[in-house]
Amino acid sequence: MKKQAGPSSLFMDSIEDVNQFISSDETRAVGFFPAETSGLLVDAFLESGNFARDIIRLGHVTNGAVAMDMGIPLNSVVVFHPRHLVTKYESGRSLFQDLPTNATALSEMYATARPLVGQVTKDNVLKVYAHRPLLVAYFEVDWSREGRKGMQSP
Repeated sequence: MKKQAGPSSLFMDSIEDVNQFISSDETRAVGFFPAETSGLLVDAFLESGNFARDIIRLGHVTNGAVAMDMGIPLNSVVVFHPRHLVTKYESGRSLFQDLPTNATALSEMYATARPLVGQVTKDNVLKVYAHRPLLVAYFEVDWSREGRKGMQSP
């Protein structure tokens, strides 16, 4: 119920607000739009937040200077992955530029932007990882001295 309360997208006006928003332990998406844009793209982005509330938290910026400082083009959406899930083989964010004006297509796009390493919980197993093939490995490690002796060859 907490995810359903409040606006679908958080408005941010400074680079400090964006950095605070993306420093969470959850995947976050931020839309960067020019101030004079109030067309179908922005409306679709805000409406997509209603469909994607269970998957991802959204924010949007209409200050072009913030996008320029971060090196992100306007009329794009960036999905920021949590730092503890980012490996050295990826950038930690996914940039989407040619955005559809359909809110459902936008919300499906957020679901496909996942890091290489993920964390499966009871809350996200059916929603977040339903769109991507998943390999789950369970293993047991024996750290006792007898376990190490048993592993050594004679």
